[in-house]
Amino acid sequence: TPKHYTTKPLEFVLRALYKQMKPADLKPLLEPATIDKWTLLENMLQLYAYDFSEFANSDINEYGDYGFGRLLRYYWNGKNPDPLIIKVGNNIAGFVMIKIIEVNGVEYYSVAEFFVLRNYRKTGIGKEVAQTIFKKFPGKWYVEVLRSNAPASLFWKKVITSYTEGKYSGSEDTENKKTFFTFESN
Repeated sequence: TPKHYTTKPLEFVLRALYKQMKPADLKPLLEPATIDKWTLLENMLQLYAYDFSEFANSDINEYGDYGFGRLLRYYWNGKNPDPLIIKVGNNIAGFVMIKIIEVNGVEYYSVAEFFVLRNYRKTGIGKEVAQTIFKKFPGKWYVEVLRSNAPASLFWKKVITSYTEGKYSGSEDTENKKTFFTFESN
């Protein structure tokens, strides 16, 4: 057997087994991303941007990327929480970026970017990670979703409804084509 085939079948089988596991068997961990994880996050941001381009109608730039790497400068600045890497076992499964924003004179935590790699989607990991960050950062939350991103809109509505037991406010911004959810976590 050629050397390059020896690990691929095992990796494929392990990923297939992850898919068959119940959400209770998949325990995501959130690892704070230190500045040395810049390249990892920059690479994952390209995957995120590619998925997101379907809803935002964005194109790559002359360098062949979406330019999302510039978002990283908003982190590790002492104003926003450090990005968080989602891990399942030893595998990287995505990332979360939270920023602090002000809306009408009120300060909120906001989910700036939330990305779960495709092979971990629909396993319950996203919901568990979202609820974990709400608990990790108690206070007022503001979650904004493009209405054209129907999967994200449905995901956040379900997660926030479950987490808050329906105690949240939702609103639409028809001009910017966004849906907003506000609630308080503790």
